[in-house]
Amino acid sequence: MPEPPALAARAAMPAAPAVTYSPEVAEAICDLTVLGHSLAAICRRPGMPSSQSVHNWLRRRADFAQTYALALQVGGRPHREGEPRRYSLETAVEFCRRLGEGRALHRVCQDEDMPSQSAIYLWLNRHPEFVAMYANAREIQAERLFDDVREIADGATPETLAVDKTRIASRQWQAAKLAPRKYGTRIAQEHPDAVVFNVEIVKFGRDKPAQ
Repeated sequence: MPEPPALAARAAMPAAPAVTYSPEVAEAICDLTVLGHSLAAICRRPGMPSSQSVHNWLRRRADFAQTYALALQVGGRPHREGEPRRYSLETAVEFCRRLGEGRALHRVCQDEDMPSQSAIYLWLNRHPEFVAMYANAREIQAERLFDDVREIADGATPETLAVDKTRIASRQWQAAKLAPRKYGTRIAQEHPDAVVFNVEIVKFGRDKPAQ
């Protein structure tokens, strides 16, 4: 039985060349995933690899697998109106400015015009300039926490002593985590220029009269 003309014509066509892995193709796949496209739909686009090839890349390339997993988190969740889904320098700068003001990461990500936490992790995984800005914002946070420690210590009273000690300890720990090279307590010998602070609050009062 002869083949239908359509099948015969398709069989006569040369096979599409296989798409080899490249950072550009991997980035395009992740960008489309962030926008909510399924892998099957992406692979049907001209110039894209087959889904089998993508799955092979995911098994063999840990960097691509990590970025793709983050892209799936961003593209698969409900999208807030006004929330950016693509990386832009303007949004990255504004995000780091708000972070540097001392706000928690998840609080900034709750702003309508800011990306989600998953998007931030994706950007950190893919954009070196954002990594530098983010690190700088975290150091600024540490500076603010250091200033908070001084203010709390200066304003301490006998009535607030217990609470102030806890507040200071919390800020010391956070500052050391955000900027360990500057405020860490374990590197003083290796880095003499590091700022290592220990704040002690004593209870002020009149001396007892001599017996």
